Amino acid sequence: MARYTLPLPQSFDEIPVTGQSLAVLLIAYLLGWKDGGIAIFIYLVVGTLGLPVFADGASGLEAITGSSGGFLIGFLICAIVTNLLIDNSVADIKEIFQFMIVATIIILVVGGLRLRMFNTWEDVWTYGIEPFLPGAMIKLFVATCVAYGIRSYILVPKKKIDPTD
Repeated sequence: MARYTLPLPQSFDEIPVTGQSLAVLLIAYLLGWKDGGIAIFIYLVVGTLGLPVFADGASGLEAITGSSGGFLIGFLICAIVTNLLIDNSVADIKEIFQFMIVATIIILVVGGLRLRMFNTWEDVWTYGIEPFLPGAMIKLFVATCVAYGIRSYILVPKKKIDPTD
C-alpha cells in the first residue's frame, strides 16, 4: 500500500499520501496489540533492512531516522496503544470508529513530533499535518467500514438458526 503514492504540493516533499496508515489501522484493530504490534514491527524491520516497503519504495535506516520517520514509528505505537486503551472485541461500528480516530491521532502526533525536530511548529502543521487530514479522514472511514464488515461477518460467529424454534 506504500508503493502507490500521491504527492501533495503543499506538504514536505518527502511525505506523500499512501495507503500505509489504512493498512496499519486495520492491522491494529483486527490483530490486537500483540499480533498487530509484531506484524508492524516486522514491517519496520524489513523496511529498515532494505526491502523497499515504505512510501515510494524507500527503505533503510534513513527512512526511520529521517524527518518523516515519526509516522512509521507512529504505526507501531498506534498498534500497541490503541488496543491497550480500547477494547476491540465488540463489533459495534461506533466503537470501531472511536478506535480508528484514536489510532489516526496517534500516528499524526508521533509523526508531527518527529517533524518538529527538523521544522517549526507552524511548518509541521502547515506542511506535515494539515494537508494529510482529508486523506486521513477518508482512510479512517474506509478502515472503520472494512473492520466492521470483517469483525461482524467473518470473525464473529453467527448464531445458527434452529428450525424447531
